[in-house]
Amino acid sequence: MVIYAILAATLLVILLQMLIYRWVSLRAVDYTAGFDARRASAGDTIHFSEQIRNQALIPIPWVRVESSFDLSLRFHGASDRQIKLGQQFHQFHYSVFSLARRTQITRRHDVVCSARGVFELDGAVMTTGDLFGLWRSTRHYPVKSEVIVYPRVEAYEDLPLPVSRSLGEMLVRRSFVDDPFMVSGVREYVPGDSLKLINWKATAHTGDVMVHRRDATADLQLMIYLNVEDMENMWNKVSHPEWIEQGIVIAASAAAFAVQHGMRVGFVTNAENATRTLMLTGDAHLEELLDRMARIRIEREIGFERLLEAEIRDQTKNTAMLILTAYVNEDLEAAFIALRRLGNFVHVVNLRELSEQEGKMVR
Repeated sequence: MVIYAILAATLLVILLQMLIYRWVSLRAVDYTAGFDARRASAGDTIHFSEQIRNQALIPIPWVRVESSFDLSLRFHGASDRQIKLGQQFHQFHYSVFSLARRTQITRRHDVVCSARGVFELDGAVMTTGDLFGLWRSTRHYPVKSEVIVYPRVEAYEDLPLPVSRSLGEMLVRRSFVDDPFMVSGVREYVPGDSLKLINWKATAHTGDVMVHRRDATADLQLMIYLNVEDMENMWNKVSHPEWIEQGIVIAASAAAFAVQHGMRVGFVTNAENATRTLMLTGDAHLEELLDRMARIRIEREIGFERLLEAEIRDQTKNTAMLILTAYVNEDLEAAFIALRRLGNFVHVVNLRELSEQEGKMVR
């Protein structure tokens, strides 16, 4: 009889705890999460923070939180039990908590932004249960957070030789000169600056070589063209996105270089969701360009030939044109010739050849 009484009492306790946890469930649990930065650059480490709070008068033995992220966001130090691969370039991150009564736990995870893009956290799924695993409850929490990851910006000396050479040529061309009457401050010296621009007072004060920052003349402008087609007669999907990603890195680096030298710079591509940016200068404009580049989807909207034909029809003149493309055909060659005849300085970078020569693919 004693054994039966013990068994009955045990079953009653198990049933009672199940009913209690079923009633409390996740009603008393609050959860928030998000990135600590709105913007970052490829290669940066940001933080993803989770905060969970148990407002109940009883402890909750276990709570599992599941969130979905793009594979480009790499959780530093996460174990296989915390990360599971999903479909379509997604991963699932798991966090398990044990909550005492009326307590709050905050966790911060290091996240490496391995590639450019716009990455969103759109909700989390929370699961809990009783002590013996007899019952479970699941709830969706509508947490939202977003981080925009800009493409990596390479220093001038780290750019591939064909690109750095073309940028250097743009600076020394007689039609692309600074306005000597428009000084807008000082900046650090970068390769290619004239020694005549050195500000000796600022150099002595900072200990670094500083030069005068001059506003651009009306002729000092750069337009960057990116072709997201990786081969002739391509459908909307590309076979080698790494070539185009390398082009985006070059475009971002060239734009930063131009702004550093007071040049007006614009950007246009034939990608599906892209729009043309006006040729302006300044740090705010550079940030706008990087934001546009971060949002590029590598899917073609129009043929690259049509994009250049529009420039010819509009009689675009006296502009330095950096053209980034993975292929060149007869139609493109004809467009380059026509643009040069209008007085433009046209430099073409073949992304496919560059990737093969440099041996470094970037995503």
